[in-house]
Amino acid sequence: MSVPSMLPPSASSLSGELVPAVRTPDAERVLAAVTGLVLCGGRSRRMGADKATLVFDGSRFVDRSVAALASVATRVLLATGARTRFEELRLECVLDEVADAGPLAGLAAGLAAARTRFVAVLACDMPFASGALVAALVERAVRDDLDAAVYRAGSGIEPLCAVYSTDCLDAVRAALLAGERRVNSFWAGAAGSRTLDIRTFDAVELGLGRDADAWVENVNTPDDLARVVARRPRTGRRSA
Repeated sequence: MSVPSMLPPSASSLSGELVPAVRTPDAERVLAAVTGLVLCGGRSRRMGADKATLVFDGSRFVDRSVAALASVATRVLLATGARTRFEELRLECVLDEVADAGPLAGLAAGLAAARTRFVAVLACDMPFASGALVAALVERAVRDDLDAAVYRAGSGIEPLCAVYSTDCLDAVRAALLAGERRVNSFWAGAAGSRTLDIRTFDAVELGLGRDADAWVENVNTPDDLARVVARRPRTGRRSA
């Protein structure tokens, strides 16, 4: 399948700028088949405060994830756990089918609610998440007809910065019913079904710059947040 490039000439920077990806008419048609999903229903135990509502450079973490996904998807869902949240964003919330099952339950809820083949997923604790990175993963998932395209940073695989096909839903639900909580627990597919075609890609393979690993930096603890804030330039233009 021939897929037009969806990568913008530039991407969001580590200054905290919210820079949307650039769309072309051809890319619009491809991305119409993509749903965005922000995972923002966690308990944030290590942070001691709701990570989704933390503010970095004037924007809440959840708003930054929504902006990154909205630049590459026509519909964005919020996986908010057990209850509806963030009504002010006027986005549809999807609730967990299995209680206290972590991000795997949020992924199941998003895949079940999607009306498209692919769902682009971001955890809300990646304040530097870039629409360019998500677009690159979408491009590979569509072009190679994958069940999932997952980002692979130098520090390891990032299953919550990924694009999943709705064909994964049965395997995700089976993993939840088996008591699994790891996000990659379903990658082998459900018992008796085909093996899922899930591949990981690093920045070079996606045609991105070497700063791409920093885009998926997780902020899980107060020390993580302090480090990110300290690194932010004190001046600079931020665009919405």
